[in-house]
Amino acid sequence: MAGQESDDTFDRVEEERRRFASIASHDLSEPLRTIHGFASLLQRRYEGQLDDTADVYLRHILDGTRRMQRLIDGLLAYGRIGRVGTAFETLALDRVLRRVVEDLDVRVEETHATIIVDDLPEVQGDRTQLEQLFQNLLLNALKFHGSEPPHVEIGAERGEGEWRFAVADRGVGVPPSEREAIFAMFTRGGVGDERGAGIGLAVAERVVANHGGRIWVDENLRGGSVFRFTLPDPAR
Repeated sequence: MAGQESDDTFDRVEEERRRFASIASHDLSEPLRTIHGFASLLQRRYEGQLDDTADVYLRHILDGTRRMQRLIDGLLAYGRIGRVGTAFETLALDRVLRRVVEDLDVRVEETHATIIVDDLPEVQGDRTQLEQLFQNLLLNALKFHGSEPPHVEIGAERGEGEWRFAVADRGVGVPPSEREAIFAMFTRGGVGDERGAGIGLAVAERVVANHGGRIWVDENLRGGSVFRFTLPDPAR
């Protein structure tokens, strides 16, 4: 009985947290869209007619609103990830990843990316969250690819009671001093204008934790990074 009450309380807290994230995202987005909309109108109507400083200011406003919207979207995605377990199903990760790559088709073409996928196993999990996991790791590789087109290799090997996955890129890499902190909220990886919002990898870490695994990043000996994570092996 006490365990059931604890579960019910946890579920209520999770629901309240998700509702708060949704409402906060909507309330923050509305004034942001207004600012972005009017700044866009000013830019279209007056760019080149004011002095160069005014044009620069307008571009900064538009860039800032776009970054803020990405941040809000990331916070909403993070807030929607609740406890899972009862909704687990048997998933063929080959199919899950194929869906993710299809959704990223435009970005893959724009960056001339190469994505190589080995055979992936079946696991017990939440489809939406595992799609989010692979999407965030792939977007990370597609964004921080350095001077060469992205090259990503995804594979898995069986461990002791778990599957060990690797998403290897040949991009800009992650300095050793940042490899633990990079999964914390608002820790922005990358360099200069290519720095991220600091939420994508936090979402990835939370998804993996919800599925009973762990995630970390190593150096890719061929350049770049290898993001590794584990998921329980349902057959062991």
